[in-house]
Amino acid sequence: IKDLPRPLEFILRDHRRWVDTHGVEGYAADLTNVDLREVGSLAGARLTALKAEKAILAGLDLTAIELQAAQLS
Repeated sequence: IKDLPRPLEFILRDHRRWVDTHGVEGYAADLTNVDLREVGSLAGARLTALKAEKAILAGLDLTAIELQAAQLS
């Protein structure tokens, strides 16, 4: 998380805006190779089309997240 170019909360906020506006506003999040374990919870996050190949999600609360078309492998 420390190596991200911006705080995770801003990345997720901009990603949600990108999803909600069908790409007109905001930015698609790329969390490739990011270890997200210290976040603890992404519950309820709208992560449609998230790019997070090789990201570490172990132990996170992923209750009710949206991952349609996400790239996780």
